[in-house]
Amino acid sequence: MPPSRLWRTLLLCWLPVLPALPGAFVATWRLPYPVLLLLLAGSAAAACAFARALHHASVQRERRQAGQDWTRAVVDAAPLPLLVSQLDDGTIRYANARARQLLGDVDGQPLHALLVDRGTRARVGSLTSPGKDGERELVGAGGRCFPALVSTSLLRDAHGPRVLTGLFDIGDRKRLEERVLAGQTALRRELAEVERLRVQLSEQAVRDGLTGVFNRRYLDGFLPGALALAKREGGALSVLLIDADHFKKINDGYGHASGDRVLKAIGAELASMFRDSDVVCRYGGEEFVVVLHDADAPSAELRAGRLRRQLAAQALAAEDGRPLRFTVSVGVAAFPLHGTNAQALLNAADAALYRAKADGRDRVCIAALPA
Repeated sequence: MPPSRLWRTLLLCWLPVLPALPGAFVATWRLPYPVLLLLLAGSAAAACAFARALHHASVQRERRQAGQDWTRAVVDAAPLPLLVSQLDDGTIRYANARARQLLGDVDGQPLHALLVDRGTRARVGSLTSPGKDGERELVGAGGRCFPALVSTSLLRDAHGPRVLTGLFDIGDRKRLEERVLAGQTALRRELAEVERLRVQLSEQAVRDGLTGVFNRRYLDGFLPGALALAKREGGALSVLLIDADHFKKINDGYGHASGDRVLKAIGAELASMFRDSDVVCRYGGEEFVVVLHDADAPSAELRAGRLRRQLAAQALAAEDGRPLRFTVSVGVAAFPLHGTNAQALLNAADAALYRAKADGRDRVCIAALPA
């Protein structure tokens, strides 16, 4: 019997049983029935071609499986959480053990569902597209929210291009940064408080505790420098030496607390009346000194007279409620007319004050010209 007739005979014999062929045979090779019929009706060459095709398909499946196994082996061996997701829709296809420990069971979920911020979730590409690295707030296992450093890259395997996403939990680092920031803020507050106290102590060292104006120590350091500046610039400078009249009688008749009220009133009037460029100091006891910048003797005398009148017009109340009035005497000395150094200028002003006291108090006297 010719070979072709033999094949046809075999085909006719197999036709009744073809519907009963095991489904596994067709399913295994993924061949439709018409192709199977053609193979059975064909020649030996067709059978060989079919065998080669089966072998090639088997090799391809093995390669795909080997590639998939290799990808998973690499992902599983990574020392940080890794996710493999689809490039098109971001569906998570595989998560290694570290990722499952951090995120829980996320297979099949969209990658952007891990984001805490709903606004960011709408931008799917923020986690899906390769190269979108940065910090993100993620939702992990048990609903725990944590900051993470996210890095994405393109991965090509047997199933086509995918996205490999690496996650690094930086919650500990963030908490450490917050503690460091809080510590720096506290340190800045402490340094500001130390500076405030330093300035306060410096002020206390040069301020009179009762009246709030500068003290004798400050005057001793300031006046020589002010005179040196006036010499260099050829400017004028005057000194007023002010003394409360009959201050001992005020203390004895009204009490020391009332005497303190008088000193405070004098200090307050001096501080409010003169310019910021002028310097007001408590010289000692009931005496005050005012250094007038860029003021000659006549100008200083006018200002001293106005001060005397304003203080005489004040009506204070003593501790027991009695009205308390007081006056002052003022000695005026000007640079360089009455002295060229600090001590000479103060001595001249003191001599003028002594003359004002001797002439009846409540008056202003200008120092005499040196002999």
